[in-house]
Amino acid sequence: MALVGTSYSANPNWNFVGALKQALHSDVVSYAEDGHGPILPMLSYLKSDDFKNSPPQVLIWEFPERYLPVNNEIGDADPAWVAQLKQAGSRQQNMAINTSKSETPDRAQN
Repeated sequence: MALVGTSYSANPNWNFVGALKQALHSDVVSYAEDGHGPILPMLSYLKSDDFKNSPPQVLIWEFPERYLPVNNEIGDADPAWVAQLKQAGSRQQNMAINTSKSETPDRAQN
């Protein structure tokens, strides 16, 4: 399980990673970055060798509400790489297997 996010999840004083590990009963590897907003850390992680060589089964993206709507921060990224991301997204390669409608959409399910 991987976590990508902002200083809210990167700051060790808030122990967000520790709280996730405890709540999820799973190891969580943090790729959160301080001072870069939510978009750039995700772009950096998706281009990293860690992601290419060992993509996580679960990816948590901490994205503060105050960033919505967000300016297009991918404008500086390589256009060919962005096109590749969009193409992969249209194929839905990494969609969750359990995509059936919830009988209780207002509650979490296990």
